Amino acid sequence: MSDILHIIPQRPPFVFVDEVSFADEQRAEICYTITEDCPLVNNHQLPLAGVLEHVAQSCAARIGYLQSTQNEPIRIGYIGAVKKIELKRIPIVGERLLTKVMLLENVLDISLLQCDTFIEGELIAQTTLKLALM
Repeated sequence: MSDILHIIPQRPPFVFVDEVSFADEQRAEICYTITEDCPLVNNHQLPLAGVLEHVAQSCAARIGYLQSTQNEPIRIGYIGAVKKIELKRIPIVGERLLTKVMLLENVLDISLLQCDTFIEGELIAQTTLKLALM
């Protein structure tokens, strides 16, 4: 996890990403294994707020990764709007989330992103959000 900390602003225990498996200008694949000590876990489950936090941090990790590979300073991003979120099932401790982030549109440091979250190939959440870089 120490490698991920140089590309996102969050710090333990509030880190909901642990690996960037792929990232380019249009897409990224970001992973997170849910642990019992995660601050949002309740009764061995990660509720909607935790999944949304993972999605937001996945978007941040994509940007941070790209900026770090281009030797640019890592910029902070803020969620401007969550346009859609659908949670099909609640993930549990021990499961590994894989969120696929796709850039739909980018205008003046504001990005519209589609994020699909999977567990072992099963789609468990879909989110569309706007992210503003500062």
